Amino acid sequence: MALEAPSQCATCAKPASSKCNGCKINVYGDKGCQALDWAKHKATCKIMQLENKLSRIAVMIHEAYLTFRENTWDTPIKRIEERPDALILHDGEQALKQQHFIDFPHKLINNPQSKMAVLCTLTCNEPLAWMHDLLEGLIKGLPVIIEEVEVGLQRIPRKVTAVHPSGVRQDNWPNHSHFVHRVTHTKSKRQWVLDITGGQFGICTPFWDWDTYNLRFIGASRPIKAYPCGTNKAILHELGKLDGNPALVYGLTGEVAGEMYKTCLEFEKSCALTLPALIELPESKYAAQKKVLLDTITMAICNYKKKYKGEHKAMLQNVRAYEKKFPGLSAVECHNAHQQLLARSIHSTIRMV
Repeated sequence: MALEAPSQCATCAKPASSKCNGCKINVYGDKGCQALDWAKHKATCKIMQLENKLSRIAVMIHEAYLTFRENTWDTPIKRIEERPDALILHDGEQALKQQHFIDFPHKLINNPQSKMAVLCTLTCNEPLAWMHDLLEGLIKGLPVIIEEVEVGLQRIPRKVTAVHPSGVRQDNWPNHSHFVHRVTHTKSKRQWVLDITGGQFGICTPFWDWDTYNLRFIGASRPIKAYPCGTNKAILHELGKLDGNPALVYGLTGEVAGEMYKTCLEFEKSCALTLPALIELPESKYAAQKKVLLDTITMAICNYKKKYKGEHKAMLQNVRAYEKKFPGLSAVECHNAHQQLLARSIHSTIRMV
């Protein structure tokens, strides 16, 4: 939700010729007008500067997750139906896979919005876990508190339905909750939303003012549950220790997420540019360095998969043997453990009215 700069001077209302170097939003006729406005503009300018940084961070995390997800894709898809109010995904047989990670079905995707929806569908809390370290690195030094917030969306532009090979249909809305990051400015208490996977609901913008997001999508639905930042990473780390499918979905994918963040740290060293400094760069340099980082992430994940291809194939075979011997057990254990761990972590519940 980037702000657009006005065209009239904030002091005299005449045509503007310069822009505030801080917020990049307020414009002025000359330096005299800017000096006269500073006492009034100072506090707002600081918040606008913070908002601009948070907007960049949201976009970075969003694009990094989509890159990560595309390169750790694990669900066969045979066909995709596009409808105005829904995207229908017809899944293929998991049992036919030779590796846990497979190629993303690019040929079935018609536009960026649908690709985003497919990449994010039913990912629930995984993105908050896999992107946690990168987010922590990017926000370092900013005067904010970040929470992982579970919400129930009341209104969405479009849902996704997954049709399993058995014919069972699974909708991502309205019965599934949705996880976002809520960011609070420590001084003003103003709040924003970082929505990494809103694309599965047709919410393709990753950065929102909290009140706007709440009014547009949440409303008086289920209670909002807030958890400390890092909760989902800790939970999925524990779930990844379980036998069966969780060892792949959370354990193996978590390993790749760890490799991804190591790559981000190597990026800092090789470019002599910290992650917080990346967010501060002028637009053209920022865009160029962001592309370098995302390309580096892609290469690192591909190299990791190639290096451990044999081990990953053996792991998939072991998991299948376990699931055949104990059908359904890992799903029950995973669900129960997840609910228990989440219940221990909650630190506030707000019921919207």
